[in-house]
Amino acid sequence: MNSVEARRVIAVVDDALDSLRVLSHITEEVLTGADQLSGIVGQHHPESEAKITAVYDDRSLTMLNMLASFDKLRTIMQKKLTTSVEEDASVSEHYNEVCKREARALKEKQTLEQQLRLDRRERLNTQLAAKNTHAKAQAELDESQAEIQRRNIDVEAQATANRSQDVQYYADQQALLQKQLAELTLRAQKFGAESLEASEGLRKKRLKLHQEVEVWIQKYDEEMGAAEMTYQEELAQTQQVAEELRQCTEEHDSMLHDRLEHEDRLRKAEDEWRAKQAAEVMSRRAARIIQKSWHAYKVKADAEKKKAATADKKKGKGSAKAKKK
Repeated sequence: MNSVEARRVIAVVDDALDSLRVLSHITEEVLTGADQLSGIVGQHHPESEAKITAVYDDRSLTMLNMLASFDKLRTIMQKKLTTSVEEDASVSEHYNEVCKREARALKEKQTLEQQLRLDRRERLNTQLAAKNTHAKAQAELDESQAEIQRRNIDVEAQATANRSQDVQYYADQQALLQKQLAELTLRAQKFGAESLEASEGLRKKRLKLHQEVEVWIQKYDEEMGAAEMTYQEELAQTQQVAEELRQCTEEHDSMLHDRLEHEDRLRKAEDEWRAKQAAEVMSRRAARIIQKSWHAYKVKADAEKKKAATADKKKGKGSAKAKKK
């Protein structure tokens, strides 16, 4: 159904609902009043208008409930007619999802309630166990406190006895220590005097050693000065020898270079002579080979000529014999 048809249907329903609202005001009193006022229609009567107004608002509860039901039906019809298939499916899906969530929430609620009952039971058991443990611990604590009080009494008695013994012992020890302190004081004074004498002797000895050290240092400086002069002289001689050695090295390198060049020239000359000798040997060998080849060729050619001449002679003799026959 399109929107135009939906609006038409809703308009028809609205008209019917308006008619029902009008009919809801028609009661027996209205009909009776209408019969009474039929003769004076068109005339102005204030009392009659007030009575009609009072009757207009006096409607039965059944009629009001019916009108409310029709209003609700009209609202549902309008919603159904103006709702598309997709929206209806979406609403249905949303309703199903809400139902599923409510069912899941109810199940979780039941599970949580069961878990809560179990927790309460376990907590109650834990409290009972804690109370029992506390009572047992309190009993042990009371017993321990009583034992501690007994031991404190014994310790105080023992401490009182030991205190008197310790006072006498420490008094004896103090007297002994004071005696030892006096002896050590005398020894310290004696050691102090001896230490002064020893320190004076050490001071004199140190002064003497200091003077000897200064003498040795002066002697060392003189020896080091002489050694420095000797070192400088030897260094100069060493540098001179090094310079001469450098010059000799340069001359040796130059002579070595000349020698290497001379040996290189000799080696090249020898290589050239050997190459020349080898070329001459090869030339002579080639000449001999050529001579031998030419001699062999000549001998072969002479032999072939002789053979050909002999063959010609034989042919000539054969033809002559044939002619004679």
